[in-house]
Amino acid sequence: MVRTSARPRAISSLSLILAISAVVLAACGSTSPPATSSSPTSSTPSSSSSASSSTPGSAVLSLDQARAAWAATSSSRGEYRLRLVRSCFCPQVVVDSTVSGGKVTDKQASFGQDQPRKSPPAEVDPALLAGYPLTVEALHQVIADASDAAELSVTYDRRGVPLRIQVDPIAAAADDEFGYAVEFSSRVEPWAPATGNGPWVRRITLPAGSHFPTDFPQPGQGAAQTFLTADASGAGVYLGFWGSSSCPIVPRSLVFRPEPAEAPGHRLITADISADGTTAPGVACTADYGPTMYSARLADGSGPAPDLSPAASGGDVPTLQLVVELIRGTSQEPDVISFVIDAGNWPN
Repeated sequence: MVRTSARPRAISSLSLILAISAVVLAACGSTSPPATSSSPTSSTPSSSSSASSSTPGSAVLSLDQARAAWAATSSSRGEYRLRLVRSCFCPQVVVDSTVSGGKVTDKQASFGQDQPRKSPPAEVDPALLAGYPLTVEALHQVIADASDAAELSVTYDRRGVPLRIQVDPIAAAADDEFGYAVEFSSRVEPWAPATGNGPWVRRITLPAGSHFPTDFPQPGQGAAQTFLTADASGAGVYLGFWGSSSCPIVPRSLVFRPEPAEAPGHRLITADISADGTTAPGVACTADYGPTMYSARLADGSGPAPDLSPAASGGDVPTLQLVVELIRGTSQEPDVISFVIDAGNWPN
């Protein structure tokens, strides 16, 4: 049986939580999450055996639809880049591939953050890269090959790129689970500047007593980190984008995807974020590197956002994953990047 919306297993929230140390940022704001107005309503998906979620307004719900959506993009015919992090019972390897016209033109591999740092860096054994899917089409084939797996969970972006794949081939087998976290980027995508800030408010600090388990963004998940706060009164999400403080990345929207009809025991909520990190031509950004923080108070069941309070999930805080589409570079030569991040839960 293929479960289309399972809680991530091969790439778990614990191993992929994106977090930051509590820092003071050069911005204005309070420490409590703000109230939010209603967010755009998304369409209701049909069930699918190869996808766990889709972008609102799109029809990327199945592998066939993902392949069709990808074939229609300019990136599929031009140049794009992938950063892939494979999760399995094996050394973590990060692979960066450049693809042009459907052909791999360059690839670089390095060990992930779960391996000891060495100087000079240790070379990756080519045997560890056997079978790595270095193109979007190859990622689609991984999903097709896993169609009979005991569990299969996929998160696509709006162009049909699988940003997260989770596979458990045999339910009764141990240590056979595997998955991929994928970061996609391209400079040939059409782009229209986003406006407004949606429910997001810029923050100076994290709330008193809150903290994050790691210091920097994890490979394969862009320059972003997030965590979820939830209690009986509702939920809020904190988001940090790393970069120059003088040219901050700004989130523009927060849109929740409909929950699948066949929900697993543990709720997995997916939301899409559009973010703008472009700068005007000729603008020089400072060389500092740190997070700019934002927060959003989420509707507690009375609006389009799902009820994320523990009371609505049997006392358990649901898992929230954010699909981020970030535009960076200059406004004349923008670079689009998409990735998935997990919202770690704020410890009580």
